Amino acid sequence: MDKFKIYYETLIEWNNKFNLTAITKKDEVYLKHFEDSLAALPIISRYIGGGEVCADNSEVAPKVLTPNVLAPKILDLGSGAGFPGIPLAIEKPDWQFTLIDGTQKKVTFLQHVIKELSLDNVNALHLRAEQAKADYAEYFCIALTRAVAPLDKLIKWAMPLLKKGGHLFAYKGSENEVEIDAAKNALKRFKCELVANEKFSISGQVGESTETLNRSIIVVKKI
Repeated sequence: MDKFKIYYETLIEWNNKFNLTAITKKDEVYLKHFEDSLAALPIISRYIGGGEVCADNSEVAPKVLTPNVLAPKILDLGSGAGFPGIPLAIEKPDWQFTLIDGTQKKVTFLQHVIKELSLDNVNALHLRAEQAKADYAEYFCIALTRAVAPLDKLIKWAMPLLKKGGHLFAYKGSENEVEIDAAKNALKRFKCELVANEKFSISGQVGESTETLNRSIIVVKKI
């Protein structure tokens, strides 16, 4: 089963009703959503493989899948149409993902996609980040964000949900220095540190031309 093909077809079908994405052409969806989501996989894997990300799954929060004891607990914060969480979950079935979003229609779509793709390692919840603190304080080892908010707000929302030693991986464009500078106060307030600003490019065929996206992953550690 080509899960990415099914994901794309389902996204386009539901997009007619729910306006999930402005990007609908197949080449663009594959490059700008799927491949962009997966571009962080080597970066996240390096932190997990190096033992830099906590993997303590002794607690099971309500409404979250009972995880594999060796799997890191990963939060996709403001998942929207499922990026980056679902592409990563397809590629890493041994990792446990919880997708949260404050818009019910998006969560309904996510739950449908999870079922269609038989993703046993993913759960989707209708929650805002501020609400999640009630049940998931210091629960996750990794938080992912993509096209959600400026870095200072991401730190404010993600850090209360991360265990000590947990990491936020924020997908951003390559020109992010001003945004990082603006987050200095948030770094201090929420007791975390900037540990990496990983820049990279991805390219793909879009129509008759090759398109290149200059991207970055900002990595913030809770200390």
